[in-house]
Amino acid sequence: MSDDSAANRSAVTRLLQKLSNVHADEISAAILAFFCLFSLFTGYAILRPLRDSMVLIGGIDTHSTNLSGLFGWTFAGMLMAMPIYGWLASRFARRIFLPIVYVFFILNLLGFYLALKESPDSAAVARVFYVWVSVVNLFVVSVFWSLMADTFSSEQSTRIFSFVAAGSSAGSVLGPTLTNLLVRSLGNANLLLVSVVFWALAITLMIAMLRRYGTGVGIERAQRPPERPIGGNPFAGFSLVFTSRYLLGISLFIFLLSTASTLLYLQQQSLIEAVIADKTARTQLLSRIDIVVNVLAILMQLFAVGRLTSRLGVAVMLLSVPLMMVVGFSVLALVPMLAVLIGVLIARRAGEYAVMRPCREMLFTSVPRATKYKAKNFIDTVIYRFADWMNALAHDFLVGRGATTGMIAWVGVGASAIWALVAYTLGRRHQRQELPDAAARA
Repeated sequence: MSDDSAANRSAVTRLLQKLSNVHADEISAAILAFFCLFSLFTGYAILRPLRDSMVLIGGIDTHSTNLSGLFGWTFAGMLMAMPIYGWLASRFARRIFLPIVYVFFILNLLGFYLALKESPDSAAVARVFYVWVSVVNLFVVSVFWSLMADTFSSEQSTRIFSFVAAGSSAGSVLGPTLTNLLVRSLGNANLLLVSVVFWALAITLMIAMLRRYGTGVGIERAQRPPERPIGGNPFAGFSLVFTSRYLLGISLFIFLLSTASTLLYLQQQSLIEAVIADKTARTQLLSRIDIVVNVLAILMQLFAVGRLTSRLGVAVMLLSVPLMMVVGFSVLALVPMLAVLIGVLIARRAGEYAVMRPCREMLFTSVPRATKYKAKNFIDTVIYRFADWMNALAHDFLVGRGATTGMIAWVGVGASAIWALVAYTLGRRHQRQELPDAAARA
């Protein structure tokens, strides 16, 4: 039995090395990280369709300018959450404050479970739940990638992050599948408990990573310094971002990423509503888009992105998706049809999940720990949701003045061109920075 187990482990090792260029001594950490992110995204992906279905209970029209107001409330939620997270990061070591963040969100879910059991048709609960999910999904993912940037070196990240990111795509497939299979038998409220199980598993895997790879993969336990709280004040994320040209560049990168995604998302909603009258047909179309996006993302993450990033560098990979969006928006501007928009949307989402997500996380592997846990989270949450809100308001402004899909697409062309310039500049800056040694990263 032991020989069989050893042979199986050896086969898994060879497969992962062939697929993702992960070194033998990194495989255990990479697998832990993959399944941690897989559990996080499965739990979130279970919640996402519930959130969208509860929109109707809350009286929110997802095909109108009410979305910009909803983005505003989500941004406000981010502003309220950031000081709490900053205080935890300043006062406690990572092995304490990281699990606390996830346990807090699980307790929130249990509170929503009780509220939905008591008042399943409450409009107030539906609205709060919608905003809460929109806040939490960025927080849980940002905190996870902060740990990854602190665990793997810059060189390791170019080979490993795409494999780890495949966990999010796999979770994005399993979560909605579970919701579809279980919602009729369990009901909305009980599905929250299924999400709790996956997030509890994610906490367990995260604690295992902190214990085994506390100061980095490849660093001997005897060489690891004692872990201490990051220190500083709860608002350090804000000050770090606005006193660093590098972090301001990443913030601009996130803002322009949001511009491309928000314009496409809102135009998608508008065109689908105008072209497809049947609500069931709309749902089927959106579900098919999700399937295609996640299948493409998984294939790219497992078979291409890690090796391409190692060969071409972060700058070229970051540049690739904005350039693709310049072409995509240009085609949409010339042929403003739903089918073209769907093709551009699929390309953007698959490119973002497979390429942009792991590559933009690599930008944080060469910065100090306080930046990874405070400034990064501020950018990923507050800046991102502020960008969503501003871009939704800008879209409403353009539509209100008679802008067509083609006109809005030309705006997307300009934004994507600037995005490409910012992306390449950031990638080059990251590649020029010296790789920190183990003591500096600790």
